[in-house]
This record gives sequence, C-alpha cells and structure tokens, in this order.
Amino acid sequence: MLVRASLQEADLRKLQFEPRQPSEANLSSAVLSGATLLDATLDHASLYKADLRNVLMQRASLKQADLREANLGNANLTMANLQETYLTSTKLGNAQLKQADLSLAILTDADLRKSDLERLRPSRSHSARRGHERSDLQGADLRGAVGLTANQICSAANRAQAQLDDNLRRDVDSLCANTR
Repeated sequence: MLVRASLQEADLRKLQFEPRQPSEANLSSAVLSGATLLDATLDHASLYKADLRNVLMQRASLKQADLREANLGNANLTMANLQETYLTSTKLGNAQLKQADLSLAILTDADLRKSDLERLRPSRSHSARRGHERSDLQGADLRGAVGLTANQICSAANRAQAQLDDNLRRDVDSLCANTR
C-alpha cells in the first residue's frame, strides 16, 4: 500500500497499480508513461509535473489531486473522477475524457487540443439525485484552456458557473442558445 508514499521523480513506466492504490501519494515528477491505473484511487495525490503520457486510467478517482503541469497526452481517462482536480497548465492533448467528471476542476491554461470530452458525465451531486443533473463542467475554471471549443462546452448538460475566456464565453453563449 502506498498511502502517503513519496516517490518523487521515480520512473514507474509500465507499472500496474492495484485498484484503490495509492491514495495521497507524492508522485511529483514521476514517470508513469504507459502505466495501467484502471480503477485506481489517487485522491489527493500529488502528480505535479508527472509524465502520464499514454496512461490507462479508466474509472480512476483523482479527486482533489494535483496534476498541475503534468503531461497526460494520449491518456485514457474515460469515466475518471476529476472533481476539484488541479489541472492548471496540464497537457491533455488527444486525451480520452469521455464521461469524465470535471466538476469544479481547475483547467486554467490546460492544453485540451484534440481531447475527447464526449458525453460529459453528470456529477453525483445532491441536486443530481433530486433530478437536477449537473454537468462535469459545473464551476470548472477553463480560462486559458487551449483547444477547447464551444461545441464541447455546449455538449455539457450544465455549464453553469464555468469560468471561460471572454471570446469563448461569447461563442458558447451564441452556439448554446442556437442548440436548445
């Protein structure tokens, strides 16, 4: 078990973690490219500047994890829980984010070029259980995100309180008004 372990700058390429491991670990600057982290729990983990290219993280939980400046290019984050995750300046080019939960995530200056945000998953909030579904982009900070399109944002069930650059906000307001 790696709870609260410190593996700063470790080279863990092709490593396969057991599900639910390692919560709250310090993996800053670690090389995890190509690793398999299916169903892993990395809540509160520090993956600052980690190399996570081509990592398989389907259904992984990264709630409140620090992924600032990490490289998640070509990563598979399908159905991942990224609630309140710090994704500032993170490289997410070509990442699979299908049905990922990005509610309250901070994506300031993140690179989302060619990433797949199809069918954003509604969060499991209290209001969602009452029938008022909230999208993963509820309250997300998307200012400065590269490659993010108005179409991607309009595909969300709810974009309320999402923070966008002014130009993108205008495009979203115009496009979303026409697609209702």
